[in-house]
Amino acid sequence: MRLPRNAIFAVLALGAIAGALSPEAVLADNADRRQRHNRLVDVTFTKWATTGTFLAGIAGGDVDGRFVGEVLEGQTSVNPELNPNPEGLPGPLVNGVRRLEAVYQVNAEDEEASFTALIRGGQNQVTGVAQFTGFVVAGWRTGAQVRVVYQRYVAGDPHCLDAGAPVTANCFQGTIRIGPAPRD
Repeated sequence: MRLPRNAIFAVLALGAIAGALSPEAVLADNADRRQRHNRLVDVTFTKWATTGTFLAGIAGGDVDGRFVGEVLEGQTSVNPELNPNPEGLPGPLVNGVRRLEAVYQVNAEDEEASFTALIRGGQNQVTGVAQFTGFVVAGWRTGAQVRVVYQRYVAGDPHCLDAGAPVTANCFQGTIRIGPAPRD
């Protein structure tokens, strides 16, 4: 007895579907999702100030997309004894430490990976290096801890221009490291 051609294709298709839905395949897929959900994620960014305290930029690394943000609070130390300028540089515009609190958001190309983080920390005004800690308050990995590190570059620097920053804007290039999502 010969099977019709359509029946042969139907049997092959059902076999492929059954193989894809086998318990082993489902377990492997779930393990892969847990792995992606629990590993550290590094989002690189270059950002700059647009208007007032608003920030714009680009994101890459593990999550490609658009960076937006806002500085919620900032205060620069005025004590000339704190983190003084190297010899010959004028103060107090450069010396000191700047305390900052900000909201960073990445609008990811893959919308499921978009997130908003609230961060707090400080910037060394002499070197331009900043370090922050915080957590994801909305979106992907809500509740996960974040650590942010960046370096400030002066307006016109290739780091800024290559990222699309205006020629007159300082930019800040760094990494947002996102920890595993908390267990529900």
